[in-house]
Parts: sequence; structure tokens; C-alpha cells
Amino acid sequence: MAQYLTEEERFRKLLQAEDTDSGENLLEAIDFAKILYILRKNWYWLSILPFLSVSLAYLYLRYTKPIFQSTANLKMEVKDESTGLDLRIGLNQENPIDNIAGELEVIRSPLIYEEVLNNINLSVEYYAEGRILDNEMHGFSPIEVQAVVLNENFYNYRFYIESENEQDYKIVVRSNKSTVTEYQGRFGEWLKNKDIELLIKQKQPLSSYSENIYFVLNTKGKAINYLASNLEASILNPQAKIIAISFKDHNATKARDVLKTISEVYRVKSVEIKNRANRQKKEYLDAQIEKTEKELNMYEAEMERFIIQNKTNNIEGKISELVNKIQQLTEERYKVNAKLQVLIELEIFINQRFVDSKNIPLLPDVDGAILQQISELNRLRQIRQQQELSETSSTYSFQVLDLKINNLQKNINESIDRYKKKILKELAEITQKLAEIEASFLGLPSKITEFNKLKKKYETVQTYYNNLVQQKIQIGLAEAGTVPNFEIISPASLPSLPISPKKGLIYGVAGGVGVLLSLLLIVGKYLLKDTIGSQQELEKLTTLPVVGSIPKYRRQKMEHSKLIVHHNPKSVISEAFRNIRTNLDFMFPRSEKEVGQKVVSITSTISGEGKTFVTINLGGIIAMSGLRVVILDLDMRKPKVHLGLNGTNEKGVSTILIGRHSLEECLRTTEIDNLSYISAGPIPPNPSELILRNEFKELIKTLKELYDVVLIDTPPVGLVTDAMLIMPQADVRFFVLRNNYSRRGFAKNIQKIALHQQIRSIGLILNAVEEKGKYGYGYGYGYGYGYGYGYYEEKFDSKTQNWLAKVKSIVFFWKK
Repeated sequence: MAQYLTEEERFRKLLQAEDTDSGENLLEAIDFAKILYILRKNWYWLSILPFLSVSLAYLYLRYTKPIFQSTANLKMEVKDESTGLDLRIGLNQENPIDNIAGELEVIRSPLIYEEVLNNINLSVEYYAEGRILDNEMHGFSPIEVQAVVLNENFYNYRFYIESENEQDYKIVVRSNKSTVTEYQGRFGEWLKNKDIELLIKQKQPLSSYSENIYFVLNTKGKAINYLASNLEASILNPQAKIIAISFKDHNATKARDVLKTISEVYRVKSVEIKNRANRQKKEYLDAQIEKTEKELNMYEAEMERFIIQNKTNNIEGKISELVNKIQQLTEERYKVNAKLQVLIELEIFINQRFVDSKNIPLLPDVDGAILQQISELNRLRQIRQQQELSETSSTYSFQVLDLKINNLQKNINESIDRYKKKILKELAEITQKLAEIEASFLGLPSKITEFNKLKKKYETVQTYYNNLVQQKIQIGLAEAGTVPNFEIISPASLPSLPISPKKGLIYGVAGGVGVLLSLLLIVGKYLLKDTIGSQQELEKLTTLPVVGSIPKYRRQKMEHSKLIVHHNPKSVISEAFRNIRTNLDFMFPRSEKEVGQKVVSITSTISGEGKTFVTINLGGIIAMSGLRVVILDLDMRKPKVHLGLNGTNEKGVSTILIGRHSLEECLRTTEIDNLSYISAGPIPPNPSELILRNEFKELIKTLKELYDVVLIDTPPVGLVTDAMLIMPQADVRFFVLRNNYSRRGFAKNIQKIALHQQIRSIGLILNAVEEKGKYGYGYGYGYGYGYGYGYYEEKFDSKTQNWLAKVKSIVFFWKK
């Protein structure tokens, strides 16, 4: 048994609580009892929200097509076979990493995509229609379709096909589930009309498929966009020169087949792109060599005819001195011709249309300004070669670069022409000197001069021819130099699991989100719950004594408060009122105990908290103990006591106070012996003024003489002031609060009222408390004593307990 507290001790404790109310009491700790109550009330959300989240995840996975990704790895080996060639002099050596980056652009270039479309048929897609998702039948379609679309509107239509017999078929063309047209044809024969031409071959009987089979025709642009959007290429290992390529599709087999085709096409196409410029240079050199060979043959024939006619080729021997001078001049002219050949060689490289990764050589004996222009041309051509891999000639940047190259070529050609004029001038001077020497041979036949000219021409053409042949050999060797060779170290794989959506991750996230939402709901309800949820919570909010808790009455729904304790005296509700009756004895002052006359006022903060229910049944339980009890209904604004006791309200307190009726006329009996009541009477316009009259005090005095206990049902203190006027006439004041109805601030307001009005002997009653179990309650009372229930079992009629109540009792059994 807890220690008994006197009125003075409790009042001092109340003052101390008020002093510390603005301090640390504002920082309330987490109320675990409140959390437990919210969990008991909302336990189903802890299951429903995760279940809903997982259900949504299931629906998402059910209605989402999986995406498969096939991967392959290519190893790049750079081999430089052009070592030792003169053309490499002055050229910039490329970084292997740059070569790999360039290869990635080749893989993603439109040239590769177009070649892939030539090797794998992506213009027709075959599907089996499902109830939710359609499955692509790549690689196992029962039909093979060749189509020539004459009407572009037929692209992306669905062509549903069904066999009428082994030879004939029927096609229904649909767009957005609406029929566009229908065709009938024969397998293996062309079906031609103004919109489309079809050749359909049946590989397996269509009748063996339960699903609807249809195919879709794609444009070339759509197929290229499909390749570009699903292909990925990246450098997997720069040091090892390994490229990783992957392809994504809803069909695993299709992803593997497309990636395999891309790998094979790339190996062939990459070499073809790099050798295109060399082939064009070869073609130009072949034409020049053929032309030069014809000139050499012509000069050889003339020299042979001259020797045959003159029967000698040593006419110059007669004048050795002049011949030596002629030889010197001839050597000088040869050097000049060599310079001329260098310019011709530059013209070959400058005027060619395409080049490979090799630059135009910076040859010796060339003007320095021309060499600078050639270096700039090399740089621009390398840029254009890189753009050819990712752009077409119709793009603006490509055309601008091409214009720069053409202008620079034009400037270089003009510089070469000026330089050639200078060389030709030197050549003319040498020729003039030779002519002067030859003129000195007056006595020699004129044929000597003719032979020398013929020989010199032959030597010049022969030198030019040798230069052309040498360049052709160098280009041929360069074709094998600096060409990336690739080896497929990891072929295109057949994916077994989709990369998206990932079932485990989605289910895990969905479950986590469901649990998080459940916890957020509980936290929200915890933060937003501003009502008193249990006796323990009420005891934490105030230092006022809690004299009892009344369980929630569930046997029947009451439209208004009723007297129920006499129907089942052993019920838990009756026992709760007995405990309040017991605690009430300790709250009366000692002088009142001795006299035995007790006045108790019962009020609440607002309407609906159950003060009338508590007043009626507390009076009944006290009367059942043998004491004489009278209930006085002073809630003259909204009287209800007479309704709970099955009486009328024609006369009562209001008529007594104005002298219309006597006390004896207004006293009424009830079903319980020793329990009487006086109703409020007709509602007066001025209830407060009536309470302030001396007649009211005399009425209380008279009732105290006639009865052992006087219970006063007063109006709510939060609505009117009547209750505050009545409290001084009472020995004990009870404030009723309703579980999960009364706000937490009500308890603090009651405590402030008790402090500021210096009202003592106050007790709190918590009404409509939820059950903690089928077999009893565990309530304790804060006014010095801890009474509880454990063996009183409320008896219910088994016929009134339906199956829902039984299920509910099992579900809530864990709350005990």
C-alpha cells in the first residue's frame, strides 16, 4: 500500500509542480506507454503498408518488360609496319590511347550501323501477343517475312497473321487496336497491292500457337536509332587496350545476336575505313605511272631510231672539252629537275582527296614557307579524318573544315607554282648556256644537238617515273603499317538474368518503403495525438491524484448516460466505481468523516467527457453500500441526469431556487434503494444568478442533513462559470476526463485552476478506458492506493458474442 499524503503535502507538491512547469517538465521524455497504445490501435498498418508496397512492386515487375544486356570485350593490338619509310619523317606519332578513343567512335558511327543492318534483319520484328506483355519471337518465329513498303503509313502497324489452312493465310493490319485493312495470301508467294508487297514463308504451323502472332515493319531510321540507343562502348582497360561493348534489349537472344554482328562488322569495317585513302592514292599514282611509261617508250623509240640512222651514239667524243662543259650543265639541270620532281611529289600528296593517318612528308629542298603550309594542311587533314568516323560530309562543321583544306591546298599550289617558275627560270638559264655551247659547234652536224635534247628529255622522264614507282611502293607498305588489329577475347554472351528491373532490389526497397511509411505513420500519430491515452499518461501530466479509471462500456450503445452498475454488480465497471468509492473516503476532511455528511461535485472540462455517467453510477454504487445518496443536477443549461435515471424534468433545482416547488416535490426515487435525485428542472435564463442565491446554500445544507452523500452534476468548467460557483459548496471535487477524447492540456488547465483558485480535495477520474484484456484490468489509482482487478469477470450472453467478437478477442489477446 502506498504512503498516505495529507492535503497540505499534496498542495505543496502542486505548488512545486507549478513552479517547475515552465522548466524541465516542458521537455517531456518519450512516452512509451503512448507509443504502445498507438501501436495497439494501428498494428494493422504495420502489415498493410508493407504489403501494399510489395504488391505495387509486384505489379511493377509484372507489367514491366525485363532488359537484358549482352557484353563482349575486344583487345586492340597496334602494329607499326611503316618503320624505316621516308614518309614517316616529320609525322606526329599517335598515342595508343587516342587510337582506342578513335576506335570507339568507329564502333558508334553510322557506317557500322548501316553495315550491321545489311547482316542482320532488323526491319521486321515478330511478336506473340500476351494478356499483359507481348514477347518478341527473335530467332524462333514460325514465319519469315520479306516486305516492300509502298505506303509509309504502314510502318509500325501490327500485322496479325493466322493460317486458314496449310497454304493460305489471313492478315489483319491494326493500328491502336483499330483495324486498318485485311489481306489474304498464300505462303511462299508474293502478295502485292498499292500499299505493300509481302512474301511470307511458314517455318512452323501457326495453328500450333495459342497466342496471336503479329509482326511489325520498321524504317531504316528507326532501326539505326534502335542500335544507337542500345549500344554502349567504353575503354575497359587503357593499359591493356581492351574495349568493352554491350547491347541491351528486352530479348536476351536478340541482344547477343546484334552484339555479335556488330563485333564482326567492326573488325572488317575498321580496316576498310583506314585503307580507303591509300586506295585512292594508289589509283592516282597508277594513272601517273601509266602516262609516264608512255612518254618513256616514246623517247626510247626516238633514241633507237636516231642511233640506227647515224650508226653511232658517240658524236660528242670529238670535242671532249665542250662535252665536259655540257655534262656539267647537264648535272646542274638534273639537280634543278630533282627539285622539280620534289614539287611534283608534293602535288601528288596535296591534291589527293583522302589520306590515312600518315601526314604529307616534309621533303628536303623545298621552300620553308611551303613547308609551314604543308604542316598546317597535315593538321587539318587529320582533323577531317577523325570527323569522317562520326560525321557525314553534309554536316556544317565538316563542310567548313573541307573549305579550309581546299583554300590551304590552293595557297600551297600557288606557292609551288611560284617556286616552279623560279626553278624553270634556272632551268631556262642552263638551257640557254647549253645552247650557246652547242652554237659554237658550227662544224658539227645539227643532229648532235637533236640527240642530246632527246637524251636529256628521256633522263628527266625516267627520274620522274622512278619517283612515282617509289611512292607507290611506300604507300603499299604503309597500308600494313599502324593498322589496329582486334581480337575478340570475350565473345558476345547470352545473358541469363536481366539488368533491369532487379527483383530483389525492388522488393527490398518496396518493403523498406512500406516499413518506413508505417513507422512514419506511427510517429505522425504519436506527434499529432493530443489526447490522453491512458491513466499512466494522465499521471505524468499532472500531480493531482487520479482516483480511478472507468472502463469503456461496450455491451450496448447508449444514446445518453444511464445507470448500469445495478444490472451486473460484479462487472469490471462496477468494480471500478467501488474503487472510486473507496478512494473517496480518503479524500474527505477528517471533520466531515466524523459527521458523515459529504458533498461531492463532479464536473469536466468540455461536454462529452462522461461526467453525468460517472455521477449517476458513482451514486448508484455508493447507495448499494447502504448509504443514503442524492444526486443534484445543477447542469441547468444542458440537463441529463433525469434521462439516465428514466425520469422527467418538469420540475427540479431551478423551480426550487425560485420558490415554485418544494424540495419534497422535486425529490425522485430510482431503481436502487437509498438513491434519489433532483433533476435540473426547466432551463432558466440565468443559471449563474440562481446558484449565487442563498436558497442554493440552504438547499445544500438541507440535503446534507437528509442524506449521507450529496453528488452534484455541474456544468463543464471550460464552457461556463457555474461549476466554479458550485465548488466552494462541495467537500470533494471530481474532474472527469475521457480517454482518447480529452486533450492533454485539459489536465494542466485543471491543475492551474486548483492552484489559482486554491481549491483542495480535487481528484481526477479517467473515463472510457480501453480494455487491456478479456479477464480483467490492471488500473492503479494515484491517490495513495493501488487497487486493481484480476478475478472479476464480466459475464456476457454467449448469444450476443458473434464471430467477429471472438476473432477480435484473439487478435487483441497479445495486448494483455
